[in-house]
Amino acid sequence: MEQLFIEVEHEHFLVEFEERGGWYDGTVYPIAQWESASTDEKSWSFVSKTSGGDTHDELNDDCRIMFCFLFCWRGVWEGRLYFKDDEYWSNELMVMAKLWEKIEPIIKDKIGPQEE
Repeated sequence: MEQLFIEVEHEHFLVEFEERGGWYDGTVYPIAQWESASTDEKSWSFVSKTSGGDTHDELNDDCRIMFCFLFCWRGVWEGRLYFKDDEYWSNELMVMAKLWEKIEPIIKDKIGPQEE
């Protein structure tokens, strides 16, 4: 499983993805980055979907998911997005579009050059 960290609109996201049978399968999580004042350690946590401002150090059912995706080349580029959370704020749609603009070229590079 590969991981990318992406910042959009001053928000931070973790993208986890892997290749499965010609498709790239991925999930995008909003994360909270933090720094320990006592140790200067920098890290991040998953954002909770049920409690405002709460975070989780490990992935679980309460972690927010911005979207999941499948992407491949089948004579044309084919990408599918799946929205897993029940509710999104209207401004999150713009953030999701900007996230996809950053993710798509990375996945295309992983798949390699194709003749269109």
